[in-house]
Formats: sequence, structure tokens, C-alpha cells
Amino acid sequence: EDFEVAPRYVERSLMPRVRELEADTDGPLERQQRSDAGVPKKFTEEIDNMISSQHHQWKNEWSYDEMAEFISEHTDISVTGEGLRLHLLSQGWDSWARARVVSCLSPQHTTLRFAFSTEHRRNSWEAWVDVDEKWFYVRKLHGALKLEPGEEAPVRSAQNKKQIPKVMFLAAAAWPLFKEVTVAGTKGRVCIFDGKLGIWRISEPYEAKRASKNHEKGEVYEKDVTMTADRYVELMTSKVLPAVSARFASMPCPPAVVKVQQDGARPHTGKDAVNRINTFGATLTPKVELVQQPPQSPDMNICDLALFRALACSVFKKRRGEDNMFDLNKLVDDVEWSFKMYDVATLEEMWQYKSYVKSAVVSQRGKNTYPRHRPRPVDDVDP
Repeated sequence: EDFEVAPRYVERSLMPRVRELEADTDGPLERQQRSDAGVPKKFTEEIDNMISSQHHQWKNEWSYDEMAEFISEHTDISVTGEGLRLHLLSQGWDSWARARVVSCLSPQHTTLRFAFSTEHRRNSWEAWVDVDEKWFYVRKLHGALKLEPGEEAPVRSAQNKKQIPKVMFLAAAAWPLFKEVTVAGTKGRVCIFDGKLGIWRISEPYEAKRASKNHEKGEVYEKDVTMTADRYVELMTSKVLPAVSARFASMPCPPAVVKVQQDGARPHTGKDAVNRINTFGATLTPKVELVQQPPQSPDMNICDLALFRALACSVFKKRRGEDNMFDLNKLVDDVEWSFKMYDVATLEEMWQYKSYVKSAVVSQRGKNTYPRHRPRPVDDVDP
């Protein structure tokens, strides 16, 4: 009664098991063998083959209850979803697999990916920068929550759940550099270049035409704008390339040329943007040149490959619990803070993973169906 257990359940279910265990002197293996002896199994080889056939017909997408109902309809046995789940787990089925969505590739795409990966497979990335844009949202509307006993799930509000306020940033990242040092007989590494060249908001100054709850009339504030070729060229020549050249020029052994990799989005290539940016980059010391990554290849860029997802998680962790979630200026500060404080060692591992991707693409002849998790150790990759 203290534990709210019915006496009838104790008498009929628990006590017979206790008496059986007290009288049983055999080991667990002997008990299991004896209890299964002479008992027909529901899941015979024929039913297992039926499950496998229907599994392939449904293309791996089904629930335990659906499969249990299918078995009950086509056989003379009754199966529950939980019983089916336990049986499949005992047979080694993977119930935690997730479908991987990759870009659609044409034969031309695979050829370009193979050529690009072959050319840069052994690249040291020491004079290389990846740039790309990313949307950051003020909040997440969906996700798993942890609730205490009796606690109700919170209700999240938004002006329009299909148009969550967001801000676009352009980020530039390079391979971090470390120096080997020995302190008190202990070897270690000291970071001399963190690889975080900068992250810039895609916006323009705008003067408020009238007073509102957010701005006074005549106040100048940053307004988010759509990225165009002209704006991209202006941002690259006024902020990104000067920051890249200045950071690499301050190194002990500055390179002669720094490569900046970008994708083939229309704002990056339209209106002769590549030549305009390269013309400006040739006037810097060291020189800065653009490198075009293959189409349909976000896995070739460190930003899309790993950095942006990690930054989004960091921003989310920093913003949880805040009251004014829809303040765009606060979102900008949080994104810039997360980028500045991001772990340098993890960024280095991302570049090492990019090296693995290059080798994996070469081994797959340009395809993107390689294993996502690199094997350990990676003998074929020399970062």
C-alpha cells in the first residue's frame, strides 16, 4: 500500500516468481534453455522472411505497429508492436538509423567534384579560406523538451510561424595554426592563429522615415538586405579580403597568395563578380584569389560542411532562457559572440574532416555517398 501496488498483483504475479527463483538453483543459461524447451516460437524463419520482404517493399519507412498489424493480418498469430520491436532488436536490426539527404548529382557534377578533390586532396590548407552565407533565426519552434513530473509543455508564440525573424551572415574561416612549446618538461601547443577571420551581417544603414516602436524618426539603423552581386563584391572588397590579407600578412612566414573558396551562387558569380574581386585582391599583400568550388557540393566548403551547424547550436544554447527573443540586434550580438568564442581545436578538426571528404570523394569517383564518419585512423589523409 505504501508503494501503491495492488495486493492481488503481488499475490498472483510477484510471489510465484519469487518462489520459483528461490527453488531454482540452476544458472541463468540453464533456466533460459529449460523455459524455452518445447515452446513454439511466434517468429519463425518464414515470418522473419516476410518481415524482410515487406521491409524492402516499404523502403525502410514503417513503424513497429504497422508491421505487427501486417503480420497479424497475413498469418494466424497475433503480434504486438512492442513484441516485434524486441524481436528485431534481438536479431540485430538497427532502430536508430537516419536517412541521409544529399545533393542530386549529374554525371557532370561528379566529374567536376572528382577533379576538384583530386587537385586539392593533399592540400595543407595553410593559405586557404572558405567563405559562405548562413541564415540565423531568432528561435527554434520545434524540438524535444525536458519536463518535470506534472509540468506542462510551454507554448511558443510567433507573429507568423512560417516567417520567423532571421539575419544573414557571411563567415570566413581558415585552418588554425599552433606552435609546439615545452613548459616544465611538458610538451604542448599554443595557438598563434585561430582561423576565425570574421563574420559579417548582410545589412545596410537605413534611416527611419517615421517613428515606430522600434526606431525614432531619422534614426539610422542596420537593415537586413538581400544579397546581390554588387553587394557581395562590395562586402568582399571592403571587409572580407582586407581582413584576410591583413591576418595572413601578420604571420611569421606569410604566403605569397591566399586562396578564398566560394560556391557558385548567383550573387557570387553574376555581373562579373569574380573578376572584380580578383582584380582587387591582386592589389593586396599577400594577394588574394577566389577559387570556385564544384556545383552541388556544399560538403566541399568548411562552412556548410560543419561550421555553420555548430555555430547554430552554439547560438541556440546561448539564447535559451532569454526574454526578448525577437530582438534582432541581440541575435547579431549572440552570433558574433558565438563565432568569436568558438573552440579553435574543434575548428581544426573540421578542416581535418574536410581533408577526409576530399579523399572520400576521390575514392567514390566524385559521388557524395561516402560514409559520413571518417574511419580511425585515417591513413589516407595527411592533414
